[in-house]
Amino acid sequence: MNKLHKIHDLVELLEFCIAVDKSFEIFRVDAENLNRYYIDTKYPAGFPVWYPVEEAKTAVEQAREILAYTRKKLITDPPEETKNE
Repeated sequence: MNKLHKIHDLVELLEFCIAVDKSFEIFRVDAENLNRYYIDTKYPAGFPVWYPVEEAKTAVEQAREILAYTRKKLITDPPEETKNE
């Protein structure tokens, strides 16, 4: 398996997770949606970027769901390489 490296592309990160645990596939659409917010908000092209409130709320909820699921998986089903440490 490839070693994880520092990335901001959520779809690429999701692919890494799927390679370890196929259940992460359920977040593909969410990762694709969230991915589009990163560059514009971190590196605005001279103008502030605004998103409708409902769109922002949806994105935050998607991120929270992915984070909660990932935390739960790490606690209840740690990756094989960390089980024997």
